[in-house]
Order: sequence, then structure tokens, then C-alpha cells
Amino acid sequence: MKASDYLSPEELRGFTERSDAWGAWLVLFNWAAIAAIFAAVALWTNPLTILVAVVLLGGRQLGLAVLMHEAGHKTLFKTQKLNESVGQWLCAYPILGDCDAYGASHREHHRTAGTDADPDLPNYRAYPITRTSFLRKIKRDATGQTGMKLLAGLNTAKGRSIMMREGEFINAVRQGVLVNLLLLAVLLLLGVGELYLLWVAAYLTAYPLIARIRQVAEHGNVPDLFDPDPRLNTRTTHA
Repeated sequence: MKASDYLSPEELRGFTERSDAWGAWLVLFNWAAIAAIFAAVALWTNPLTILVAVVLLGGRQLGLAVLMHEAGHKTLFKTQKLNESVGQWLCAYPILGDCDAYGASHREHHRTAGTDADPDLPNYRAYPITRTSFLRKIKRDATGQTGMKLLAGLNTAKGRSIMMREGEFINAVRQGVLVNLLLLAVLLLLGVGELYLLWVAAYLTAYPLIARIRQVAEHGNVPDLFDPDPRLNTRTTHA
């Protein structure tokens, strides 16, 4: 099945057209939201704003991962140099990802979705699962166990997670640490360096939790996970 079997050339262009201005707006909006979250906690520091900030920052980290996905497909910007530079330094590296590695492995997911060869299959092949099993997964995410497992695999580039697949950390550690140190430096210069802990807490808890929910919504308990027709093995998700 091809998309052109169901969509006109004009409709296809609407989905595939690339824009440097739109890509820049998406990146700017995401970082503006991150800045606003930090600012809100700095102005109104209390347990409630801290808790809400961790959840919202986890969502924005997933937002960066989505932009990394687009840059990995070379579709975030029309200009490929922008996909390679902005996609890496402002989208992938802040969450310890890598556009090139992600793009290579994720294209394989697109190519083999609906088959046993899908590299993402372990993340959702067991669905639907029991309520008890799902709550255990949610607990591991929310308490940081999933996030710590993710960090533990950084130096070895082995293992899988709900966010990234095997090998996707290979080129990201040094640059990712550098970008995170720059984020910490900016917060220190603003006199609120302690707020960087919110970024870390979100990365270890809310980010894997939201990423899991999104991935399960997209591929879990679909009409037929092993049908090559994407209308049967994938759902449309509205973030």
C-alpha cells in the first residue's frame, strides 16, 4: 500500500512540504516554553509549581525528541544544514539523543512496521496488557527507575528504552553533556542554577512516562500489529 493510493498529489504535498521558517518556529516555541517553565518556578517557588514544572518539562523534552525525529528524517527544515545543526544542538543533544543515529534506526522502524523485524516491536508487542502490569510500568517511570536505566546505558550504548533504541547514544554523550552544562551555566548566570535539577528530575521521571504513553497510544492494542497496512498497525495521535 502506498500513500498515493489514497491521497492526491496536492494532499501529499501538504504533508511533505518543508519550511525553514516553520521549523525555526517549532524549535523556538519549544525552548520558549522551557524558559517560561523555569521562570514560573523562579518567581513562584513552592511544591506545587515544582511538581507541575517537572511534568511540563518532561513534555517539552518529549517535544525536543519529536523535533529530533523530524530532523532525523531531514524534514524539520528545508535546508539540510539546519536539520544537521539545529536538529542536533537544540533538539537532540539536550536530551542526550543523536539525529543521525535516531534517523537511521527509526527509518528501519518505518520500513518494517507491521512485521517481526520492527526494531520498536518489544516496546508494544505485548499490548493489551493487564492493568496491574501497566501500573507497574507507570510506577517504574514515575519513580525514575526507567530513567536511571536509560542513563546507565549511556556509556555502553547498549540496551533499549521506551525513548531510544540500541546504539542511539553512541555519538550523543559528550555533546549532550556539553549542552546540558551550557543550560546549567545559563541558569547559574541568572541566579537560579538550582532549577537545573528540575530538568534532571523531568528527564528521569516525566519524560519516560509521557514517552511510554505516547508510544502505546500509537502502536499498542491496534487492530492488527502484524499487518503491513499502517492504517491497521498504527494510530494517529494528537499530542
